[in-house]
Amino acid sequence: VNWLLLAQLAGSEAGDSAWQLIKQGGPMVWVLLMVSAVAVTVFLERVLNYRRVQINTTEFIAGIRANLKNNYNIVELVAICDA
Repeated sequence: VNWLLLAQLAGSEAGDSAWQLIKQGGPMVWVLLMVSAVAVTVFLERVLNYRRVQINTTEFIAGIRANLKNNYNIVELVAICDA
């Protein structure tokens, strides 16, 4: 955040906008911007995925144990894990 303030101060003194500073940074700035966009996208995807995947572990383990004690049905165990 400090570098952003410094860029704004430097930009206001020299009459440069943020866009002009990005253009002056050359190709490396564009690479950094693309990598940053990918990082934000991956972060958001992971957050949304983890929220969606939350399971009730007590119920899950109870279902596995019950299946193993009663009939040891592999197809049913896989179905429990997929659910």
